[in-house]
Amino acid sequence: MICTAGILRRICSARSFRNTISILALVVFVLAFGESVQAYDGPTFTKGLWLFQRSTEFVTRHWLFPNARRIKVERAVVRCVNPTEAMIETFRQASIGSCASTLPEKQKAAFFFAKRCDYLGPVKTLISVESETAYVETNETSGSSPKKEIVRARRIGDCGIVAEIPDAAAYETAEVRNPWSD
Repeated sequence: MICTAGILRRICSARSFRNTISILALVVFVLAFGESVQAYDGPTFTKGLWLFQRSTEFVTRHWLFPNARRIKVERAVVRCVNPTEAMIETFRQASIGSCASTLPEKQKAAFFFAKRCDYLGPVKTLISVESETAYVETNETSGSSPKKEIVRARRIGDCGIVAEIPDAAAYETAEVRNPWSD
C-alpha cells in the first residue's frame, strides 16, 4: 500500500506540473499575441440585402493599340450579407508570403491602402464610403498586366423578403465594349 500511494503521489504531482506548464504557456501566448490584435477602425454598414456590381478594367497589349483599355462588367449579384464583416477582414493586417500590408489612411469618407496583400497579389485599394448603405471599393494591380477592379455595393432592402427583391438586371450598368476585341 505504501508503494502504491507513493506512485500515485508522483503521478499526481507530475500531472499538476504539466497543468501548471500548460496554463503558463497559455498566459504567455495571450500576452504575446493579444496586443497584436487591433481594434477595428474601418467603416460600418447595415446588414441586409445588398446589390454588388463588379467591373474590371484591363490594359491590353496589342501591336495596333498598345494601351487599349477593356472593361468587363459582370452581372449584378444580390445577397443577404453584413458588409462590415468583410471589411474587418480587409482591414486586418495580413502578410502573405513576402507581401506585407500597410495601414490604411483615412481621408474624409475614404480609406486608402497604399499596399494591401490580396488574392490578386499586392494591390492599391481605395474604399469610398457613401453612407452606411453604400460604398465603392477599387483595387488596382500593377506590373506586366495591370488591372483595376471596381465593386459598387449598396443596400437595397431587408433580408428574408424574397417577394420584394428587385430585379438585379434593373440595376446593371451598360457594358462598355471594345469593338476590336472578341
